[in-house]
Amino acid sequence: MTERSRRGRLKWTAARWARVALIAVLGVVIVSLAAVLIVRIRRETSDEAPPQKAESLQKNVNVMENVQFAQFKGDKGKIEARGDRNVRVGEGLFRMEGNVEIVDHGRKGGREVKIRGDTLTYDNDWMKFSFQGHIRVEFKDMLLEASEFVYDREREEMSTGSGVSIVSPGFEASSRKMIFYTQAEEVALEENVRISARIKLSPEQPLILTGQKFVFGFKRRSGNVEGALALEHGKSRGSADSAYLEQFVDKDDLRLVELAGNVRLQVEEPRTAASREGAAAPAKATPAKSPGTKGARSSLRAELRLSESLRQDVEASKVRLFAYADAPALERLELAGAAVIKFHFTSGGATGVAGEAVRLDFGRTGGLAALGADTGAWIESRGADHEILHALEGESVRYYGDTSIMIVTRSEKTKARLAGASSEVQADKITVHVEKDDFDAEGGVQMRSQSAPPASGTPGKGFFASDRPVFCQSQTLRYSGASQRFSLSDAVRPVRAWQEDKVLTAKEITIAEDGADVTASGDVRAFFPHKAADGTPRRIEIGSDRMRFEQASGQIVYEGSCRLGTGAAVLRSESITVDPGEEAGTVKTMRATRSKSGPVMISMGDRDASGDLAVYDIKQDTITVTGNPVLKEKETGEVRGDKLTFYLTDGRIQVQERSSAAIKS
Repeated sequence: MTERSRRGRLKWTAARWARVALIAVLGVVIVSLAAVLIVRIRRETSDEAPPQKAESLQKNVNVMENVQFAQFKGDKGKIEARGDRNVRVGEGLFRMEGNVEIVDHGRKGGREVKIRGDTLTYDNDWMKFSFQGHIRVEFKDMLLEASEFVYDREREEMSTGSGVSIVSPGFEASSRKMIFYTQAEEVALEENVRISARIKLSPEQPLILTGQKFVFGFKRRSGNVEGALALEHGKSRGSADSAYLEQFVDKDDLRLVELAGNVRLQVEEPRTAASREGAAAPAKATPAKSPGTKGARSSLRAELRLSESLRQDVEASKVRLFAYADAPALERLELAGAAVIKFHFTSGGATGVAGEAVRLDFGRTGGLAALGADTGAWIESRGADHEILHALEGESVRYYGDTSIMIVTRSEKTKARLAGASSEVQADKITVHVEKDDFDAEGGVQMRSQSAPPASGTPGKGFFASDRPVFCQSQTLRYSGASQRFSLSDAVRPVRAWQEDKVLTAKEITIAEDGADVTASGDVRAFFPHKAADGTPRRIEIGSDRMRFEQASGQIVYEGSCRLGTGAAVLRSESITVDPGEEAGTVKTMRATRSKSGPVMISMGDRDASGDLAVYDIKQDTITVTGNPVLKEKETGEVRGDKLTFYLTDGRIQVQERSSAAIKS
């Protein structure tokens, strides 16, 4: 091998090794660059820095098929997008078509938003999205559907103006316009709003509300409905200016529905057989018919069985309905501001409850457990003919279902009041025993009573005239539904009952509701005004231990240490019987008879007489004594005869024997 050949070969070998070395160096560089690039990509991925590949493709390619992008944008987090086709539509604007879906993972710890649609227009920064056609949005447990939809990641809100429907665990809703704030998790619906909310009531149907605006916060689990609000639940209907809805903390059912502004409700819910939660069994007295039943006596027991009503009409400035969490029933109903609730019965009658504030508490079976009305409270019952049967008024009314007791209290200016068809009672406090159909009144009791007039052609009977009212005053009063009587008593001063100038006082007086029966006991005093034969006004006073009116005979009987004073004479006996006149409340005669304790005694001036029978003729103004009559006079001594007649007008006494004699005054 020549020197030249050797040098050529060495040169080729060196070149070859140089090339190998260069390739090795390039390999190392490439590997290093790849490692750096991988590390950088990982760092950028962890730092949420946007990769360049997707952006580069968008900038340089006008149309892409079956695209799938992943984008990272600073603190806005990761967003993924996929679709059948991606088209550039302008500077920095793109449109994705066909089976479009984006998934916004949001910030770290944020909630995922998934949106599907037919078409998506978005900007180069992946911050604003506009969807069209069959759009479905999934956010937590909520599903939104619309035909047009805008999603602004920068402002963290979704919106539409062409109609939307929402389905969530607690309610479904629809409207024309919507804005949903993803960070606050609050939705605002406007125009033609319709909400179907879950509420645990019987029947187990949703509560439907319609209005013009609905704002609901999913985090706070509450919202407001405004604008010409209408609502329905089963057969129930209502309207108001606005509503507030609140769910249970751990359940998606509504806990509270608060209606405000011109609230009108017609509640018609199915009732269980139980009339009240824990109520006592009805009394076995005369059965109480529903208010307004034809031919039935007015009964508090029937009128106040509010749980047995067919429908309730509610009017108030504000109404709050609270539902049980574990039973399909209302827990309570609160009304405020000129509140009225009317309970309608199958008979056609109705009972209304009113006050500035009204509250009704219900048991889990739907029965009325308690009722309260305050500030100008009243309860009014009407029959099918709309005539008032009973009215209760007071500063407050309280009903307790467990004891079946209703209490009415007075205000500073006016007494508690209970009025019926034939009577009215006012007192500091009135207690109604509903199931017994009784009531008590205490503290400055005042009563007005007027019985129904007798049938045509039938003479009225009673202590007082039936065509005029009777007034009473006492400290306490009790009405018994079983006996249909008022019993008045007073431990301090006499009970007083009067009709015009006719007065009855005693420690206790009992008056029948129809006015046909009156009894009295304890220091009884009765006063009867009349005119003497010569026209002189007189006032007869009868005192006794007891008094009773006998319905059959129409007579009034006084017993026990009786005293009759006419103004001119005094009669004493163990019993006095008053025979009625042609009309109730009038007196024809008064008779006193001998008893075991002795004869009847009469005194007129300084003259005394006795006998077995004394008859006082009101019209003639005379007292006639028969049955071994004896007249004693200081000057003339003792005179006996068959009959003695006292002329009260001029003071004469006539003694009749076989031949009569007259003793002048």
